Amino acid sequence: MKPASRPQFASVEQPFGCEPPRPHCPICGKSVLRVDDDGFAHADPCSHLAFLFVGEVGEFEYRSPDFEKKATRRRLHDLDLVKLRRLLERIGYGNKLLALEITHGGMACGPVWYTDVYGFDYGTAGEEPGLAGATAAPSDDAILEQDVEAPWKCHGASSIEMSGLGDRNGAGCGVERQGAGAAGRARAGQAGQ
Repeated sequence: MKPASRPQFASVEQPFGCEPPRPHCPICGKSVLRVDDDGFAHADPCSHLAFLFVGEVGEFEYRSPDFEKKATRRRLHDLDLVKLRRLLERIGYGNKLLALEITHGGMACGPVWYTDVYGFDYGTAGEEPGLAGATAAPSDDAILEQDVEAPWKCHGASSIEMSGLGDRNGAGCGVERQGAGAAGRARAGQAGQ
């Protein structure tokens, strides 16, 4: 497959210790994560979000119906970032897919890094019901006015709640990542075992 016909990846690494990302759709401007009253982040997809892949657990937090259709009979669990790239090519996403790969990190029992991938399907631009053409992105002022509560909960100066991750031996570190979804929460329940 020629490079121009492959899914396009934009890889960004946030400075260490920054708040976790709150990405917005590059097509319509909608935030694709929402934070509930308990501080947990959940996928809140717009019609352009094809998937949200959580690299920490190697699983998808969200898959659009179109993604599900394309990925029928494909293994969608235990993926890493390299396998994800191959999967996207094999299921037919060409250069109309922008995969925003965001790496962010903070302190737990030591430095920890996470990479999440948000796939935006430009092939769906303009397909919103009742719209003729793509929607305009909101103004910078409108974006700044949105609630930007961080999806992390702090438990003191050095401990951030991130998803129940423990050390490699399974011992909890007091750090729980919000937004790892069902897979992260299921793993969080296993961390203390």
